[in-house]
Amino acid sequence: MTPLDAMLDERARANREAVFRLRIRHALWPAVAAGVVVAVALALLVHIVVGLIAGLVVGGAVGWWRWTAIDAAAVPTLLELIGARPATESEFPRYLNLIEGLSMSSGIPAPGLYVLDDPAANAAAFGAGSSAALVATTGLLHGVTRVELEGVLAEELARIRVGDAELAGYGALLVCGPLLHQPGQSPPPPTKVSRLDRLATLLDAQRHFLADMSAGSLTRYPPGLRGAFVRMSGIGTTVSGVTWGAAHLWMCDPLPVAEGGGGAGGSARTDHPPIQHRIDLLAEL
Repeated sequence: MTPLDAMLDERARANREAVFRLRIRHALWPAVAAGVVVAVALALLVHIVVGLIAGLVVGGAVGWWRWTAIDAAAVPTLLELIGARPATESEFPRYLNLIEGLSMSSGIPAPGLYVLDDPAANAAAFGAGSSAALVATTGLLHGVTRVELEGVLAEELARIRVGDAELAGYGALLVCGPLLHQPGQSPPPPTKVSRLDRLATLLDAQRHFLADMSAGSLTRYPPGLRGAFVRMSGIGTTVSGVTWGAAHLWMCDPLPVAEGGGGAGGSARTDHPPIQHRIDLLAEL
């Protein structure tokens, strides 16, 4: 096992634990609250034993519903928020063919493929396994070469494989909350900044560099991703309509240049490193 493989395995383990904790908190408190209310009400009206049994049953049902509901709603909710549409083979054959080849060679299940009609060059991934979604902007699909696009798609598959994409999706829904609909063109409300801080604690900033290195390992050609970053920096990575609660889903900083994002720099409120730093790192591989 290489040092990179060891780091990725450790990251995958940490991500699984973080996702479990998020989902448990999401399901536990409503379950406990519902169970207690039912138990107390029936204990007073009928009998304490009846109340306890009913409370356990109702609490368990609420908890299970919350657990499964967030799993079913996560990817569709984020796709709707972003405004992405399914990618068809007739319109984007290169996109689909590259994912199919990368999935077969790496053993990573192919995610659902989507497109966002936007001139920026950027990509996002969220969800787990074959249920995950990969979104590419039309600016990316039309603005980079085949080899460069392969590097970008390999990185997004790497994020899915280690669970970064799954954790990012749940972080958007369960941590960011109202920030999912807060436009990135203006500073985040002071009362909501703590949510971004919690998200930053949840998502290790090193995930971007690990994904870059993993993509180079998948394609066995780091210059492909490096060239993509150079071209993406020139095109711009600012995605129109991006919100504060969804900015972390993107491969490169999607926030407007006025807020410190947009490719060359890094936003003051996101963990995206400047593209030039990533270009320099890939040059050393």
